[in-house]
Amino acid sequence: MKEIKQTKRRLGALDWCLIVAAVVLIVGICFRLNIFNLFTPKQAPQLEEYLVSFRIANIRSTSGDLFEEGTVFYVESTKDLFGTVTGSVTVTPAEMYTEDEDGNCVLLYYSDDGDDSRVDVSGVFRIQACVSDDKGLYMLNGERYIAPNQLVTLYSNDLTVTVLITGIAKS
Repeated sequence: MKEIKQTKRRLGALDWCLIVAAVVLIVGICFRLNIFNLFTPKQAPQLEEYLVSFRIANIRSTSGDLFEEGTVFYVESTKDLFGTVTGSVTVTPAEMYTEDEDGNCVLLYYSDDGDDSRVDVSGVFRIQACVSDDKGLYMLNGERYIAPNQLVTLYSNDLTVTVLITGIAKS
């Protein structure tokens, strides 16, 4: 009987090229999908104080009386802190646009009598936010995007309202 010699298989140059190519491919995919960022600790954003001006339209006058300096409001959807009312709050009779007999648009104000009267409220919140590096967006508490002309539903201990953000400025 013939003896069969088994020779050790060694990796050739082509085998090594394929292994290196596979490693380079895997590293490239990791860079493309930002997988390495999952393993690096994230730095907390630097929060700064901003003043957010707001307007609330057509609420009951008794609700308008609840906006006092120092009142804390939270975002209804996430229960996160939004900010505190700062400075004086302006309460005016609510505005309403309607047509007159000639079809012209006319501005009317709600009457100011009793608890059933309607008011518009405007003022300023003091918030903690940062500006995102990539797009210059305001991020409330470093997490939630906010911008002028955005409607946000907020609540306090006594009130839930939808607020129109009219401006954001650094304090």
